[in-house]
Amino acid sequence: MPAIKALNMDLLAGLKPRLWAAISYDQERLVSTARTLDEVIRKAEKKGEKKPFVIRVPDPHMAWIL
Repeated sequence: MPAIKALNMDLLAGLKPRLWAAISYDQERLVSTARTLDEVIRKAEKKGEKKPFVIRVPDPHMAWIL
């Protein structure tokens, strides 16, 4: 398992807010996007990504609580 690293937010640049995004396990590339969580996972698995990192694209007008 690779070390935990900060998400490269550039991978989400230009995506519509509130879409789901699947990022490769090594967090180097955007694998798929979709409107639903199930769909984004299914699309990522179809492309051969067995353990994608999945995130909902944040709305730039909303605050984050971490």
